[in-house]
Order: sequence, then C-alpha cells, then structure tokens
Amino acid sequence: RNRKRVRLVQEAQSLREELNSAEERLQGLAAEASAEGSAAQKRQSQHQQWAQRMKEEAANTRSDNQRLERSLQMASIDEAKAAEVSKEQPRREAETLARLRDDSRRLVEENAAMENQVLAGRAELAALRMVERQRKTSPPSS
Repeated sequence: RNRKRVRLVQEAQSLREELNSAEERLQGLAAEASAEGSAAQKRQSQHQQWAQRMKEEAANTRSDNQRLERSLQMASIDEAKAAEVSKEQPRREAETLARLRDDSRRLVEENAAMENQVLAGRAELAALRMVERQRKTSPPSS
C-alpha cells in the first residue's frame, strides 16, 4: 500500500510537472499567436493604406487623363482652324489685292474727274477775268 501510494504521489508529481510544462508551452504559443496576430493586423493595415493610396492615385490619374484628353481635343480643334486659315489665306490675299486695285482705279478716276473740274474752273475763271478786263478797258456804251 505504501508503494502504491508512493507511486501515485510520483505519478501525480510527474503529471504536475507535465502539466506545468504544457502550461509553459501553451503560454509561449499564445504569445507567439498574439505576436502573429499583431503582425497580421499590421500587414492588413499597411495593405489597406496602400490600397487607399492606389485608389487616390488612380483617381488623380483619371483626372489628369481627362484634362489631357480635353487639351488634346482643343489642340486638334486649333490645328484644324489653323489649317483652314492657311488654306483660305491665299484666297483672302487675292480678294484684298482685288479690292485694293478697284479702290486704286476708282481713286485714279476720281482724281481725273477732279482734275477736269479744276481745269474747267480755271478756264471759267480765266474767261471771267478776260471779260472783266475787257469791260474795264472798253469805254462804256451809251
């Protein structure tokens, strides 16, 4: 009976040591699991921050792309206008030259008409002066 008791006490002691050892391993594993959980949480937080930055960058890129598309459209419109103006330029120059020639011809005709009027006025003035001189030099008729 004593032996049995000693064996039971030894077995109980052995089980306590095993239990303490298991408890220590469990605490170590719990600490490890907690550390892994914290690391996983940190990685998830970093991933969410990265995903948010990527969303913002994508939005900025879309905005820049739209702005560049509008600029490209405006540049295309300006290019088309410039091409049209350059095509019409010779025609406009020809029209302007024709108008200037017409204006010049009209001015030459007006100058000739004015010159004729001046000559006619001078002739009339000369005739009046001659009549006036004759009147002064002729005796009055009674």
